[in-house]
Amino acid sequence: MPEYTASSRKHYRETNNGNQAGDPDKAITVIMQAVDADDTPLHLPLGPIAHAIAERKLAAFRSDIDAWRDVSIATDFDQP
Repeated sequence: MPEYTASSRKHYRETNNGNQAGDPDKAITVIMQAVDADDTPLHLPLGPIAHAIAERKLAAFRSDIDAWRDVSIATDFDQP
């Protein structure tokens, strides 16, 4: 329900402001270091929560790739 979504978002904003995980100054330092790096990353999860989420996604992706490898790579044309 839109009414519930709006009120829960408002409550989150009102109660979470200033309580977010992570130090913004440290995040800016890391972002600037990444921007100035010779090998700027395309993806840069900041903080342990973001890093854990990325690790879970990578593990799930790897699991799917491994499980379906033989089937998915068998899509080329047959050799004459």
